[in-house]
Amino acid sequence: MFDEFASIINEKYEPLKESELNALQDYAIFRSYKKNEIILAESSLSQTIFFVLKGYLRVYYDIRGIDKTTFFHSKGKFVWTGNQDTFQLACKENYQALETTTLVHFDPSKIEQLFKLFPKLERIARLGAEKGLREYQQFTASLLLLSPEERFLQLMKVNKELFQRAPQKHIASYLGISPETLSRIKKRVYIK
Repeated sequence: MFDEFASIINEKYEPLKESELNALQDYAIFRSYKKNEIILAESSLSQTIFFVLKGYLRVYYDIRGIDKTTFFHSKGKFVWTGNQDTFQLACKENYQALETTTLVHFDPSKIEQLFKLFPKLERIARLGAEKGLREYQQFTASLLLLSPEERFLQLMKVNKELFQRAPQKHIASYLGISPETLSRIKKRVYIK
């Protein structure tokens, strides 16, 4: 599994030297999750940074028993929990595997040592976090500026695979609409 992880980092982010890969291997913890398994639940202490090696996951809030999906993560993405600045506060969000998923976990208390030894690894993690933040900001802006149909079309353009991998109810929640509205939009769009 580590070879696959190293290959993704080298291709998608920045090539690592053998010494950096060896050090990274000492800090990487691989964990697999079943479909629909909760990876990290609200009220848990946020004690990990992870990287999606295989699979698909979603981030959601449980608001009075109703799921509100806020993000999806796929292969090759770093996932930072909402409290990464202290890692001692309880999470407010939930992280769920939408299909069989393998994650690379990093213990924050140890990752700081790794970053000090190999600044390139810190840069790679920061680039991953910045990319995720940009995607999140763009989507948040779309909720304010675009109609539901425009949001649907934009999501189809930037993340078409999501529609094959995530249940419609989660996609609808992410778009800020009901599953019924999503069905009507899909019918209208595909008829055009």
